[in-house]
Amino acid sequence: MRDRIDAPHLLVETPPSPYATVINQLNALTDQYNKLLMNRTESSNLGNVENPSV
Repeated sequence: MRDRIDAPHLLVETPPSPYATVINQLNALTDQYNKLLMNRTESSNLGNVENPSV
């Protein structure tokens, strides 16, 4: 989906591109999703720490 939106954005010769807002919003959502995944990975790794007293 991102590639289909990005293609016409690259072809627009007269700035500003009408797609710039959509692309910026998608980039922000992608960043939020990636942060969410990193937080999930970090929190699940906390439960995998071996108990040193065993």
